[in-house]
Amino acid sequence: MSSIHLTDIVRHGEREKKRLQEKIKEKVKQGLKQYVTDESFVGQQGKKYVRVPIYGLRLPRFEVDPSKRGGVGQGDGKPGQPLPGQGQPQPGQGQGQAGNDEGEHQIEVDVNIDEMLDIIGETLELPNIQDKGKKKKIISERIRYDNLRKVGPEATLDIRRTIKNAITRSIACGLYDPLVDPEPVFEITKDDKRHKVWEVVTQKTTNAVIIAMMDISGSMGEEQKEIVRTEMFWLESWLKRQYNGLEIVYIVHDTKAQIVDQEVFYNISEGGGTNISSAYQLCKRLMETTYDPKDWNIYPFHFSDGDNWSGEDDALCIDLLKNYILPHCNQFSYAQVVSKWGSGKFKEVLETKLDSTDRKNLVVSVIKDKEGILDSIKEFLKAGK
Repeated sequence: MSSIHLTDIVRHGEREKKRLQEKIKEKVKQGLKQYVTDESFVGQQGKKYVRVPIYGLRLPRFEVDPSKRGGVGQGDGKPGQPLPGQGQPQPGQGQGQAGNDEGEHQIEVDVNIDEMLDIIGETLELPNIQDKGKKKKIISERIRYDNLRKVGPEATLDIRRTIKNAITRSIACGLYDPLVDPEPVFEITKDDKRHKVWEVVTQKTTNAVIIAMMDISGSMGEEQKEIVRTEMFWLESWLKRQYNGLEIVYIVHDTKAQIVDQEVFYNISEGGGTNISSAYQLCKRLMETTYDPKDWNIYPFHFSDGDNWSGEDDALCIDLLKNYILPHCNQFSYAQVVSKWGSGKFKEVLETKLDSTDRKNLVVSVIKDKEGILDSIKEFLKAGK
């Protein structure tokens, strides 16, 4: 009789887990546009995992070998008698012919947001942000536990490593057999103990700020705002990986602009007219009073349907961009979200009223619908500024 060892089952389980993770990653790659626009991610800042549906994937499970299903049994029986489990034939209901294809399978899995960012970066071929070395760096200190030693106060005891050492020693000495006693009781000796050793680590952090501006005028409907929120989430997440301690300022505007918190930015409703210059004036004020361009990497993002109130306000916007904002930021990103209620003319204003020198730090993107979010992200981040 062949025997199955617990270690073999564990190794097999780990292999299957790794294979499943690879399949999930491949499925996410194949449907990246679908997953990037999934509302499950939006507003999940600070969370490491988000539960999302994965289509066309089946979890590993035990199945009976098809070649061994049914067959000749033993015992009494009569010709034509159904085998156990088969039941009697019953008339069906409805129209149409029987199919022979499997239905679409869906499982829900916890997707790591960092892994999603890796996939996005790999798929879009995004570069890391270039550290130009010109900005002021904050020097901070933190405590890190990286090493272990055999002696130390009980408060620094690494319980997991200590128990692991005790189990390993007990097995080696023949005091414990995991196949016989799955719930061992054993003594922890002095040699088993491991204590964490801490050290002070100096860390340099480059100052960086996102100034996120969103048009919430009446022509920006719920669909347009949802596109803005989704794209902004991924832009934030990507830049947070590039800069430790990234700061984010949220600005919403119609005819007037105001600074709001994250919750308001991601949930506010629309209404009113549009003066885009109100947001740019507030952005300029922040750069003058709070985020000095000599010390900060500044990333303004503006999302609008391109419907501004007047030509006079267009001219004021161009003056603010040309003389104040564009010369002092790493990159100004303007995303025009197509709306059936908006004129969409502001993109043309930017492209015709700013010369090539002015546009050096300007990136413009047009988003027709959710499908365009991924392309817009690539447009904004591909320069690695």
